[in-house]
Amino acid sequence: MLLLNFVKECIVINSINNSVSKSECFDTVSYELDNGKNVELVFDDDSVRIIDSYKLNYEERLETITFIKKHLKQNGIRDLRTIQNYEGELYFHSLSYLLGICKGSSKDADLEYKSDSRIQVRVFTIIIQILGL
Repeated sequence: MLLLNFVKECIVINSINNSVSKSECFDTVSYELDNGKNVELVFDDDSVRIIDSYKLNYEERLETITFIKKHLKQNGIRDLRTIQNYEGELYFHSLSYLLGICKGSSKDADLEYKSDSRIQVRVFTIIIQILGL
């Protein structure tokens, strides 16, 4: 199951265009996905906030994460998380929002570059990552 998810992720990641739209500001980036949907990202020193992250499907989440990692690298910001770890947290945010759990805080995903300081998010992210959901 993990191998199958890894292969799916590689296929999606390799097909990503990774182009930034013309509306890039100091810390807010509007990224246009390959399917034409725009994703608003707010970068700061320790994290990136994905506005309305619950609206993203699996492929859109992977494309967004790949762009985030590339953007951080281009700007000399070191992140310690894997694509799978970011995906687990994004999935957790989406699932929480869709189930009505903490809708105010699960609507947007705030992804820290090192690891999430909230124990409940870390635990569920690891579980999701292991299960390959």
